[in-house]
Amino acid sequence: MPVQDEEKIPTTEEMDEVHKSEAILPVINAIYDIFSDRINDLQKDKAEINDKISACHDKIAVLSETADRLSATNEMLTRLMNEHKIPKAASAVIAVNQAKINRIRETQIPKLENSISRDAMQIEKLDKRIETVSLKAERMKHLSGVIKSFTILNPAKRREQFAFHMDGMRACSNKLLEN
Repeated sequence: MPVQDEEKIPTTEEMDEVHKSEAILPVINAIYDIFSDRINDLQKDKAEINDKISACHDKIAVLSETADRLSATNEMLTRLMNEHKIPKAASAVIAVNQAKINRIRETQIPKLENSISRDAMQIEKLDKRIETVSLKAERMKHLSGVIKSFTILNPAKRREQFAFHMDGMRACSNKLLEN
C-alpha cells in the first residue's frame, strides 16, 4: 500500500503570514487598479502642464533678452545720433525697435504670464483630484483590511486589525469630505 504524505495543517502564525502577503482582496484590487490608473493619468496630465509652464518661462526669458538687446541697440544708436556720427535716419530704426520692445513687454510677455497662471490653476485642480482619488484608493485598501480581519484566527489581532482599518477608512472619508 502506498504511503500517503501527511497533510500539513497550517498553524496560526503561518495563517497570519499568508494574510500579510496578500495586500488587497482580488475584488477590491480591481477597483484599486482603476483608481491607480486614474492617478497615473492625472499625474501624466500634470506633467504635461508643467512642461507647458516651463516652455512659457523659457519663451519669457527669450523675449526679455530680445527686448533688452533691442533697448541696448536703441541706446547705442541714440548716443551716436547725438554725437552726430551717424545720420538722423537712424531714428526710424530706433522707432521700429521701440515698437518691438513695447509689443514684447506689453503684449507677448503678459499673455505668456496669463497662460502660466491658468496652467498653475489647472495643476491645483489636478492636485486636488489626485488627492481625492488617492484617498478613495486608500479607503479601498482599508476596506480590504476590514474584510480580511475577519479571517484572522487570533481574536486580539483580529480586533486590532479591524480597529486599525476602520480608523483608516474613517480618516479617509473625513479627508474626502473636507476636500
